Amino acid sequence: MERAIVHSDLTKNKIQPELLLEKYIELLNLDIQKFFTEELLEKVFCPVSGEKAVSRSFIKMDMQYNFSKTHGNIYLSPRPSINTLKQFYKDSEARRF
Repeated sequence: MERAIVHSDLTKNKIQPELLLEKYIELLNLDIQKFFTEELLEKVFCPVSGEKAVSRSFIKMDMQYNFSKTHGNIYLSPRPSINTLKQFYKDSEARRF
């Protein structure tokens, strides 16, 4: 096992300025609304077990995350198709920021 101690004057705010992060999140939210419209999302079940039962779910950035009942796996449903994701990563405004 190797340990390293690094001393640096860098702070989180210097590496990740709050205003830039806020702008990125704003652009990302707009991109999600633009690229992940309801008709482009596919309802799926647990990708590990195929289980349909959900123990609970939560929404983050307008996307629903589910917990499978048996194993507790977290997955997105409905979710974008692979082609929609490719388009998102290629053309999103947040990517260019």
